[in-house]
Amino acid sequence: MNPTIVEGDFILINKLAYGVRLPMSNHYLLTGSEPHRGDVVVFKSPVENSVYIKRLVGLPGDSVQLLGEELLINGKRISSEVSSNEELTDMLRSSHLQKFVVYKEALPDSNAHDILVKENMYKPNSFGPIIVPANAYFMLGDNRDNSKDSRYIGSVPRGNLMGKALFIPLSVNPDNLLNPRWHRFGRLL
Repeated sequence: MNPTIVEGDFILINKLAYGVRLPMSNHYLLTGSEPHRGDVVVFKSPVENSVYIKRLVGLPGDSVQLLGEELLINGKRISSEVSSNEELTDMLRSSHLQKFVVYKEALPDSNAHDILVKENMYKPNSFGPIIVPANAYFMLGDNRDNSKDSRYIGSVPRGNLMGKALFIPLSVNPDNLLNPRWHRFGRLL
């Protein structure tokens, strides 16, 4: 999820956001709020025994398509422009990520967020359009060229949602755990 979540970030997750679940199952005792486009969601993979954290981009019934680096939802191009976040760019360069561009993407009915795209790399990123099934969601990672997301694991059923990531209460440099990254404390997801 670079650049939204980087190595060394601790994340606060609301496990009751989408409902109260039966322990050790995908069944809800009580349904909570509906997931919204733009939510950063923790979920169980529908195809393997793994837990992921990705951004929800497609709601049930949506058409989702990726043409190169351009995301289309219901046939409309999602606006994105090169981000001017120099602090983020400097931090990512120091974490050994090279030749990348940070874009600011604005999903419909959601706050704009940063995505990471590698430059000059052959990528078979185009797919779709696909229609998100009923009671399921389409997830994409913010690190578009290095993310195992719904392009590979398919749409995520509602019962697989485990919680909503809220914010970063603490962030440390993974190379020096005694070096907090104060500028990331309290960052909303």
